[in-house]
Amino acid sequence: KFVGTVVFPKTDTNSEDAKLWAILASEMGANPGNWVRDRANAIKEPATDFETARKFAYRLSQAGRGVLPEAQYQSVFASGKIDAALAQELKKRFDEKKKLGHIDCAPSG
Repeated sequence: KFVGTVVFPKTDTNSEDAKLWAILASEMGANPGNWVRDRANAIKEPATDFETARKFAYRLSQAGRGVLPEAQYQSVFASGKIDAALAQELKKRFDEKKKLGHIDCAPSG
């Protein structure tokens, strides 16, 4: 069933803006394997036992990682922009996690 179109704008992946969006995506846990509800929250639970278990495990993982609370980045979905305060918080979190040896992607090269 077709539900919409997603468009990713062309961007310089080395730009400051692209790096901030990547950090935000990491803080949100934005990857296709994570359970995402619809805007109306009409889908209360995943369809299978495996997906339900994954949803609960992911919530515990988010709590354990101390991710950025949704309220701090909710405005980006309305504005499409990361404001200065959020940018500062994202950079701080990235630096702290890097110092602790946390990684969110495979090493290059």
